[in-house]
Amino acid sequence: MLNIDKQTGIVTDAKFQTFGCGSAIASASALTEMIIGKPLAEVEKITNKDIVDFLGGLRSEEHTSELQSQFHLVCRLLLEKK
Repeated sequence: MLNIDKQTGIVTDAKFQTFGCGSAIASASALTEMIIGKPLAEVEKITNKDIVDFLGGLRSEEHTSELQSQFHLVCRLLLEKK
């Protein structure tokens, strides 16, 4: 779930329901922390490396890749609706 201020385009809240291994859960949690307070245009630029760096490293970047690609699609769709 994303809450976005319609006037500013800034993410005011973000929540994900994630199942899976610790890396998947950590990646989703990190992404929510990283995007709150940022405009969608900036959020869309977050990379796998940004998520991994935020976490201080991960054993596998597989989950961050999938999460990032799905999240970028959501951002693009939201930006198109503006």
